Amino acid sequence: MAYAFVTTVTRSGEDIHIHIAETDAAPGDEATITGMPTLGTVLRQTCVVTGGAGVTVDPVLTTSAAGTGVDVVVSNDVAAGTVDTAYPEVQWEGGVGSLFHQSNVDAGLSTVTTVYLMRSGW
Repeated sequence: MAYAFVTTVTRSGEDIHIHIAETDAAPGDEATITGMPTLGTVLRQTCVVTGGAGVTVDPVLTTSAAGTGVDVVVSNDVAAGTVDTAYPEVQWEGGVGSLFHQSNVDAGLSTVTTVYLMRSGW
């Protein structure tokens, strides 16, 4: 099977809840989060291996596809089976209206669930 993801974005006022379900994920696969504001704040990142061959994830969120350097919004420090990080309001600005998530699971054919809690604006 091929990599697939489903992204669900729920809004309540300025609050944004993003749920990403990935199947057949492998290292380097990337999910696109569309319809995002051009600037916002990340409050929490939770990424969990829920099945398959993978044991750890090392998630990164960027403002461009395969983003590095100044395009990285948040990046995990240490790979783990469950990454759950609360941030002291990490701000991003990216004019394309999309964000890009890589779970960076350590093995292919994995199932990964990720949740981001964000706020529109600064």
